[in-house]
Amino acid sequence: MRVLTYSLILMAISATFGVGWLVDIAYEQYHTEQQTRDVDKLKLMEQLGNGVASSLEQISNKTAFIEHWQQSDNEYQVGLIDITELPLPAGLLGQLQQGEPLLLESAEYLTFHYFLASTEQIFTLKTPIENIAPTEDNTNYLFTLLFYAALTVLMLLWVYPLIIRLIRLRKAAKSFGEGDLTQRIEVSATSYIREIEHEFNHMAQRIDDLVTDVKLLGSAVSHDLRTPLARIQFGIDTLREEDKPETRRIYEQKISDNVAEMTALVETLLRYARLDQNMLSMEKKALDLDELITNCISNVQQENVEKSLEIRYENPLETLYVLADASYIRMVVNNLLHNAIAYGNGIVCVKLTKQDKMATISISDNGDGIDESLHTDLLKPFVRGPNNSNKGHGFGLAIVKRILDWHNGSIKLCKSSELSGAKFIAELPIS
Repeated sequence: MRVLTYSLILMAISATFGVGWLVDIAYEQYHTEQQTRDVDKLKLMEQLGNGVASSLEQISNKTAFIEHWQQSDNEYQVGLIDITELPLPAGLLGQLQQGEPLLLESAEYLTFHYFLASTEQIFTLKTPIENIAPTEDNTNYLFTLLFYAALTVLMLLWVYPLIIRLIRLRKAAKSFGEGDLTQRIEVSATSYIREIEHEFNHMAQRIDDLVTDVKLLGSAVSHDLRTPLARIQFGIDTLREEDKPETRRIYEQKISDNVAEMTALVETLLRYARLDQNMLSMEKKALDLDELITNCISNVQQENVEKSLEIRYENPLETLYVLADASYIRMVVNNLLHNAIAYGNGIVCVKLTKQDKMATISISDNGDGIDESLHTDLLKPFVRGPNNSNKGHGFGLAIVKRILDWHNGSIKLCKSSELSGAKFIAELPIS
């Protein structure tokens, strides 16, 4: 939303000031040209008045000339008045008597005055003001309309890509709501709402993962619960027919073990189902990965003190901080360590490195490794590695993936080049 807000503010400022500046330049240019034309008309009128005044000085019957002019169809009006009829300050009167024309403006007319020395009269040449500078000028309205039209065009140019992205988002949301869980939006780097599009894709992926998990849980639970239930039923049927105390104790113990197995499975299912809800209350803080990994390794070594176990830890960075919930990241490291110990042959290698803006935790073992075709499926719930059916329910790596997803991280599996076994690589964004 920040991109949308910033682009809207930038567009509004740019459009208002930019278009206003361009319209001002155009108006000033037009106004300057108009003023130039008005000045040219005044000069032409002044020159005309000078010529007529010079001619009148040579004419004896000036009144007849004036009457003849007034009877003709002419945009200029002329007249003769006595100098005493024009009350002027001494300074202006002196300039007029020295031969300089005097321009006076009234509410309706512009009038040039010329002094005729031969008769001590003043010749006047006047014209309506609108002939020189038209008062009814619609250019102001036109430039105002131009300004708002340009703003409208710029707004449409800005809004159009937004409308297109919103239409695509609506179509994707509609298709997703109708059951197409693969629907995603291609996020453009120039999109105003790319944060919303990213959130939609993230939400869609989360829902898709949850639906996939539900399907896996449904199919896997039916299998994993059916097996111990069948063994319990077999044990009960056997107890009904068996009278020997020793044999009955054996089958009772088997029934108890199967009940414990079912209880553990149900608890694992509940823990996995509650994982998303619990993560909503995560407390992400700056977390020192080196300190956390060191503590996890120490605890695991104490738990396996009777085993021949070697854990190598390499950290060339000394300290590396991520923004995460310590309890959940500890769960990730512990899961991967226990996994490496369970499926390895006594040697585990842990490395903490930095790649670009990601902190990388790699945990390798010297076991038999995992076939590449199983790498993706092993991160799903109820999926276990080959020949490991008795080591858990297949939720450990699924929980690890879910936790890292919530921290905007990732988990991937490959073959260890150092120990030749499996290698899990967990990545977290550096704070």
